[in-house]
Amino acid sequence: KFSATALRPMDLLNRPPARGPDGRILTPQEEEDLFYENLDWDKIRLPGVRESECALWATTPEEVEQSEDFAAIQSLLYDGDPEEVAENFKIQGNDCVKMGKKGYQDAVVYYTQAIDVKSPNRENNSIYYSNRAHVHNLLGNYGRAVRDCQKALELNPRYIKAYFRAAKALLSLRKYPEAAECCRHGLEVEASAPLEGLLKQATEGEARRAAEEEVRAVQEQGLQASLQQRRTIMGATHLVELQTECDQVPYAVAEQGKAVLHWPVLFLYPEYSQCDLIRDFSESRTLGEQLDEMFPGPAGNSVPPAPWDSRGEYAVPRLVLLFQTHWVAPEGGKAVSVRERAWVEVDPRSTLRRALSLPGYVVPRFPVFIVAVRGSAFVRRLTTGEISLDTK
Repeated sequence: KFSATALRPMDLLNRPPARGPDGRILTPQEEEDLFYENLDWDKIRLPGVRESECALWATTPEEVEQSEDFAAIQSLLYDGDPEEVAENFKIQGNDCVKMGKKGYQDAVVYYTQAIDVKSPNRENNSIYYSNRAHVHNLLGNYGRAVRDCQKALELNPRYIKAYFRAAKALLSLRKYPEAAECCRHGLEVEASAPLEGLLKQATEGEARRAAEEEVRAVQEQGLQASLQQRRTIMGATHLVELQTECDQVPYAVAEQGKAVLHWPVLFLYPEYSQCDLIRDFSESRTLGEQLDEMFPGPAGNSVPPAPWDSRGEYAVPRLVLLFQTHWVAPEGGKAVSVRERAWVEVDPRSTLRRALSLPGYVVPRFPVFIVAVRGSAFVRRLTTGEISLDTK
């Protein structure tokens, strides 16, 4: 192969004509093709040019950056009016962002170069930091995004995009209070529907996290602490009439930013010796909502009568919900005599949580409510003591 320690033009002019394998003289084009085919590029050296001065012979990125050519090219990039140079880097960064994921890393480099120019225009510099924060958000570098937004706002406290991008990063980091505060500061500068949307997300996120922590607390500290917080008293026994077996215990779930207990609930219809067991009843639901699903009601309610309601009297407007105070002994306590007990009517608009906290209500293993027809002979007999619900 052709090789040379130094390639000189006169060497090409003074050499004899080149011949092919068959001995014939080659045409200029054939000779040129053969020349480049046999050229050993690795051994070419230009006279008077040191290898370290030329980036063309660099074989690694480090060698390129250390070459004098590279330094000269870099100096050209930064040569000119600082504002124009920085804006040019920003434009190249924007173009990279438009390319999608494959351009994000290059966009970070260009925005960094725009920042490094140190343009005297503070507002422009704020944009460069904010744009880099935007790309960091896209890459999932949320901590870096927050820091860039902080720098952007130091340079221009009224730059609304920096507030938005900082809030997005803080939301991704689950720093909901900080995200909400960032949104509020931005909204003080300028009305912004996107910022209001992020503020709503931050508020809901904080409520959701608080609920999750409360659920974990219920799980870690046990049910008893949660019941005490709700002023719910558990009974040591259950009613004789509770023939339905149910081994479920209340459990906590996060709902709408709160830890909510779910119970099995029993509705008793002692007049007919019937009952309905609702195995999963949220404490945030009202008792009336459940009755609406089980019994006929006002116009528009298509629920059929209960099959055991032979007289068709059990309809929502006529029903009454009752419980007897201290009808079972509380855990670790003594039973109350029948004479000291009282019948209490429960407002159907009450949530289950509210009903279980009423004075005198003791949960007989799980919540139980008597359902009957208001003003009926059965209710009169029950409330005057002619009919009693014994315990065991």
